[in-house]
Amino acid sequence: MAGTVSGVRNLERIRRKMAVLRRARALGESAAGHELAGPADRYDQALRGRNLVDLDDLVQLPVVALREHPELAESYRQRWRHLWVDEYQDVDELQYVLLTALAGRPASADTGGWPAANLCAIGDPDQAIYSFRGSDVGFFLRFRDDFPDARMVSLTRNYRSTSSIVDAAVRLIEPVTLVPGRTLTAVGAHPDQTPVVLSRRG
Repeated sequence: MAGTVSGVRNLERIRRKMAVLRRARALGESAAGHELAGPADRYDQALRGRNLVDLDDLVQLPVVALREHPELAESYRQRWRHLWVDEYQDVDELQYVLLTALAGRPASADTGGWPAANLCAIGDPDQAIYSFRGSDVGFFLRFRDDFPDARMVSLTRNYRSTSSIVDAAVRLIEPVTLVPGRTLTAVGAHPDQTPVVLSRRG
């Protein structure tokens, strides 16, 4: 069993190092001297030789293309004027770069302003669960800074759960919430109102 755990840890360490390498390459940063650069190159060549990409390439390759060809992003903005993103709290850096390239963001301080962006982002920062895969809830928290004209709509009604479950969930998350003053109300007929008991240990 110890060998299995050790193997899993090594794979996770390698996965993290590969993510750093892929990020650097996608953003045009130097990856010179990275210990996995050679194996990564051989892996990419083997994929391309078979006309394949892997899952991470589905974000990395478009980021590279949009960075190297800014006019491409503009053509996509003209073609698809509305973007919808679910679970925005789980966006990682490359996904964020891709989304802002497609949606539009400040060109620069001296060009004056923001390109038009029609981006609908849905999410809940208290449900951010993919930091182990590189997601960063900070992108969600700065959404209003990135898109100052965005209108925020708070979804405060829960149709799935009883009021005892909703009330318990709100009380449980309250000490660590990223949404101060969160309100959530159970709506609908829920005949079984079994009490929920919360207990804290430690």
